[in-house]
Amino acid sequence: MDAALLDLLACPVSGAPYDADLLRVEDAEVVEAYLVSRDERRVRPLMAGVAVLPFDLGALLRAQGSVARRTPVHDPRLARFVYGSAGSGYEGVEFAEVVAHYRDLVREPPPGYDTSPHPLDRDLGALLARILPPPARLPRALLVGAGVGRGAFVLGAFAERTLGVDTSFAQVRRARNIAVTREHFFLPGPREL
Repeated sequence: MDAALLDLLACPVSGAPYDADLLRVEDAEVVEAYLVSRDERRVRPLMAGVAVLPFDLGALLRAQGSVARRTPVHDPRLARFVYGSAGSGYEGVEFAEVVAHYRDLVREPPPGYDTSPHPLDRDLGALLARILPPPARLPRALLVGAGVGRGAFVLGAFAERTLGVDTSFAQVRRARNIAVTREHFFLPGPREL
């Protein structure tokens, strides 16, 4: 996660902003951290660049334990915190769902490959273009229920800073993987949709 986006996060229980105990930062990207709400001192992990912020963190880690266990965690304190609660539940994202949202962003699609945008993403882009005609841009934007992330990229074409969140760690991790794999995908900038 871009370190500059940390101030957009707030505790889902109390609404208080987070203090970040940074454990690992690479090129202004926070890779691992503890996020602590300022009022209740609730702790949430940030791992593999993804903030894990559900109301019931224990239930999420039990349900999505297979995803958490496959996520590389380098700091031993964070590893104990996460893996100690991770269950064996399954949480996956079908590859077809990811492809459906990102097919028009593939840099070098093979012949005959469907490069049309996902209808929901196309409609979101059209709605935002009507609400925010150029050169208007939002200073900050938050997408709740971001899923595999494409909607956050669409919104990002209309805002200076955009953050997408979701209760599924697997989906957020898929979105994060796309966001950092720029050699395979073209991620739209301002009004390139």
